[in-house]
Amino acid sequence: MRILLLLLSIPLVTSAVDTQELECMARNIYFEARAESEIGQAAVAQVVLHRVRNSAFPDTICGVIEDAELYTNWRGTVLPLRHKCQFSWFCDGLSDEPTDTEAWLRSIAIAQRVIDGYYPDLVNEALWYHAVYIKPPWWALTLEPTVRIDNHVFYREF
Repeated sequence: MRILLLLLSIPLVTSAVDTQELECMARNIYFEARAESEIGQAAVAQVVLHRVRNSAFPDTICGVIEDAELYTNWRGTVLPLRHKCQFSWFCDGLSDEPTDTEAWLRSIAIAQRVIDGYYPDLVNEALWYHAVYIKPPWWALTLEPTVRIDNHVFYREF
């Protein structure tokens, strides 16, 4: 019953973005921030949209999220090189299938709201972020922190 109520609360797709782009955004929210508040999840998604609009990054949601160094394995399958991608979940070698139905449905709903512009700019045009429980990455030293939301610190260029 709870899942049915969650399904009923998810808005219909109203933006021009296709379902594949919506799914890419939802996966990124799920794997990067599913334990965060709604605002924390939306903030992570906004970084993706800021990158889409920035000429230094791919110009689609899936392109930004799947931006990685690739290699071809012995079977001829092209895969992301481990730890050589923009979002760690995409190239960590683990399954990219959501296992928590409630969190997955919430990720879809938040992805749709972010794509539709429901939230103001929560991250002040940030293009990067990292979790607070890791040592700041080398790249953070050359950027301006904009805000901390939940367990992520967000950055933009000076």
